[in-house]
Amino acid sequence: MSIGSQTIKADILRHLDDPSPSAVMIAARHGVSARYVNMLVETEDSKHTV
Repeated sequence: MSIGSQTIKADILRHLDDPSPSAVMIAARHGVSARYVNMLVETEDSKHTV
């Protein structure tokens, strides 16, 4: 995991209580694509699947 992805994941966690979180908004803050943000979330979800 890169430093950038750790930063993005931390940002996602900080904004979990946001009423309308958006991959587009997170991506814009970090200068990446929404697709990349979604990929990070999907990768993290697959790590926790039983």
